[in-house]
Amino acid sequence: MIRFFAILIERGKNLLVLSRRRDQTLVIGDNVEVTVLEIKGGQVRLGINAPKAVPVHRGEIHAKVIEES
Repeated sequence: MIRFFAILIERGKNLLVLSRRRDQTLVIGDNVEVTVLEIKGGQVRLGINAPKAVPVHRGEIHAKVIEES
């Protein structure tokens, strides 16, 4: 059960904000699952289960990939 959610509008984009606890999962579409594996201080470890055809990158890596193409 989702305990909290909000939709923020930032720079013309809608941003869905969800609260999750350790071992809870978020499902995106029909084939991507994001699970909170660990929370330590200000850092969160996520597990992402997605088909190989779906590229998954950290934000800073994604920006470099876009910049290079």
